[in-house]
Amino acid sequence: MLEIINLSKKYAEKEVLRNISFSVGKGNIVSILGNNGSGKTTLFKMILNLLKKDNGKVKFENKKIEHKLIGYLPEQRSLYQDCTVYQHLKLITGINKLENYKQEIDKWLSKMKLYEYKDKKVYTLSKGNQQKLTLIVCLIKNPEIIIMDEPFTGLDHENIEIFLREIEQLKKEKKIILISSHIYQPINQICDRYIYLDKARIKIDIKKEDLIKEEKRVIEVKDKNILKNEKIVSKVINDESIRYIVENKKAAQAIVEKLMQENQVIVYYGPLTIEDKIKNYETVTYV
Repeated sequence: MLEIINLSKKYAEKEVLRNISFSVGKGNIVSILGNNGSGKTTLFKMILNLLKKDNGKVKFENKKIEHKLIGYLPEQRSLYQDCTVYQHLKLITGINKLENYKQEIDKWLSKMKLYEYKDKKVYTLSKGNQQKLTLIVCLIKNPEIIIMDEPFTGLDHENIEIFLREIEQLKKEKKIILISSHIYQPINQICDRYIYLDKARIKIDIKKEDLIKEEKRVIEVKDKNILKNEKIVSKVINDESIRYIVENKKAAQAIVEKLMQENQVIVYYGPLTIEDKIKNYETVTYV
């Protein structure tokens, strides 16, 4: 188990994180969410021991965490641009003292569909292929804990699917995975739990399974005519629909019945998504 215990950090007078605590068991994927400047990257760097903690501890299996146990995919790619892809990976495997490095490099290049680029200089690769190379660097030493900061940046749909398949495989292998991303859809497919940071604190911490079980009180409709109902607590107007959050399940059911009688197109009717919770800033306690 990975334990984050009362982590705090200030830059000058700005408080970035205050007494952040949570734990993650093996085989779990946790999505760390928050706006720019909310402390996601600072949290990751303190877990990695790349940044001094003002207070708090990080433990794995009740011991001080070792760097060799962690694989890190940073938001800003840190690649040696003038190396070939193969040279880059040979350097990384050498630093990590991996045996059978040739087989490992070939395996990962094939898996990430980069084998044909192995003799190309890194700077000649597309953004998507550079991101896949960064993922290989993160995973090639077979870490127990994987931290990914905005892993889907620069990826097209096909490459997002490659990343998702690999992350799902890591889950099956009982790895501990922390991911930050502003792109919700890939995250929603794979994560087990959401932690939302704001104003230096954890504001939302909820398992996906608990989110799904909550009462249905979100209604999204195609019709752009604004619904008038005192039980509607908020609305979000999108390009092709309007999304309403209703006060309670009973009121939502009544609205849906009325919409169906009027043959309105209902895009979504269900519980709050994590996006809804963040937009409505509802604090949820994780047990």
